Amino acid sequence: VLPDLKVNDTIKVKGKLKNFGGTREFDQGCLLLAYTEGEAVVEEEYTWVKSSWSEIGADEVFAIHDRQKLWDLVRECNQDKRRVIFALNGHNHIDGVSVRSGVPFMSVNSASNVWIGHEYDCVRYSETISKLYHHITATAPYWDALFAMITIDDKGIHVKGRRSSFVGPSPYELGFPKEKFYHISRPVVRDRDLPLTAMAGDGVIDYDDPS
Repeated sequence: VLPDLKVNDTIKVKGKLKNFGGTREFDQGCLLLAYTEGEAVVEEEYTWVKSSWSEIGADEVFAIHDRQKLWDLVRECNQDKRRVIFALNGHNHIDGVSVRSGVPFMSVNSASNVWIGHEYDCVRYSETISKLYHHITATAPYWDALFAMITIDDKGIHVKGRRSSFVGPSPYELGFPKEKFYHISRPVVRDRDLPLTAMAGDGVIDYDDPS
């Protein structure tokens, strides 16, 4: 049985791999020989940052894939003085901002989709496309590619995003639980203006946006 693999994890497998519409898959009878968590791959980078606190100046921006690691890293980096003013991650394919230790943490949405799992399978394009790319039925794709332009000046941190719509039903129309994600899943990267100074609170910032 394969473990719950995450980004940067590595595995060693004995057996045949097949290419299913560009997706590498294990054939029946494959044997897992070794498994290394991705944390081991990037731990050297975290160690370097932690050992370089004195060299990190003010007004730094951290961008990293793993949200929890980012929280921990910024908390440690800012424990004696405010070095990091803004943090970005993209792991969850979600749009939202939370505050940790006074620092705004922005989850940057995926350019193309949010993964909801095969228990919420939905044919969104055609049966042919679904057969060629069978994991696409387990996503809620966006009609338009999403991205963000971020500028920082002496007045603050400014995010200019983009809006789209879901191809087919939204995750919640299929019964996907809202509490599954830290923020509500929307096909959008919203515009934001965030301060350079420490923000109050420690938790989700609720942008009241029904879209």
